[in-house]
Amino acid sequence: MRVLIGGAFAATDPVTGSLLPVWLDGLEGHDVCLAGPAPAALSQRFGCRAVALGSPAATARAVAACDALVFLGGPELSDRPLVPGGPPWAITAAALAGEARALGKRVAFVGVGVGELQRPLARAGARLSATRADLFVVRDERSAATLAAGGAPVPMWVGTDPVWLAALEPPAGSRPDGTVVVVLAGRSASEERLTASALAQVQAGRRVVLLPWGEHGYDAVGRAAAVLGEARVLPSPGDLTEARAVFMGAGSALATEEHARIAAGWAGVSCIDPGGRRLPAPDPSAIKAERLRAEECLRLLRVVLADGRSDEADAISGLELGPGPWPS
Repeated sequence: MRVLIGGAFAATDPVTGSLLPVWLDGLEGHDVCLAGPAPAALSQRFGCRAVALGSPAATARAVAACDALVFLGGPELSDRPLVPGGPPWAITAAALAGEARALGKRVAFVGVGVGELQRPLARAGARLSATRADLFVVRDERSAATLAAGGAPVPMWVGTDPVWLAALEPPAGSRPDGTVVVVLAGRSASEERLTASALAQVQAGRRVVLLPWGEHGYDAVGRAAAVLGEARVLPSPGDLTEARAVFMGAGSALATEEHARIAAGWAGVSCIDPGGRRLPAPDPSAIKAERLRAEECLRLLRVVLADGRSDEADAISGLELGPGPWPS
């Protein structure tokens, strides 16, 4: 089956680096094409065809050529555009899903998040995405509640972030050295607070290292280094496994980036938010539970792609439903 997978994929993004290999392995036997903002780099890194998700003509041709359209993980269905100046992603996703359905293709949203839906058209787009899909799995209860408030049919499947399929448990017997790893992704909303918190760590006598998160993190790290003075700068990790290796020897991570916190949890390292609040690392049982939910999402997707004709259909126990149970 020809499967078109769309998302906010970037070849230099640590999340993409962990997400795509495990899901491509899970969909072995299917002819997969990726749809992302920078298709040439995606194709080179992951070894499959790719098209520009920001190009209406390219995506229309790819949708027409595929048998199934799958939205995997981010970006969130929200008011924000995928590319600067474009329409809200909630509207773009709904339009692509509608186009695929009109052509008789299967449509699946797997582990998608839902952000702010202030604009009526964005709320309508998110609602239509849920109703047009053969499979619609949100990543958390907050996303389910936001969709329900916007008029989407309930209940709906609540899974997890698809990147948990790549989860690793914390190593046994690790000995952190007390270093604070400061993660900067180049997001202006959090950069100033993170830099101020890092400076407080330096003034308290702790060793601080700076970790850029993806290519956009390097400029932010340069600005932070100018404020902190002496601070070691590490290269951006290629995936969450590499990020986990950085965190394993540290005492804590200072981060607002959700996936950096996930990688720190895989290392067994606690996180500090910019306000100084320490967030404990999840225990191994919690990590295992998230990975099992991600595996369940993959099985559901494979069953849908097989049109229900799969041995896995009988093995699925079912994800949680949200924001409430089936009506009696």
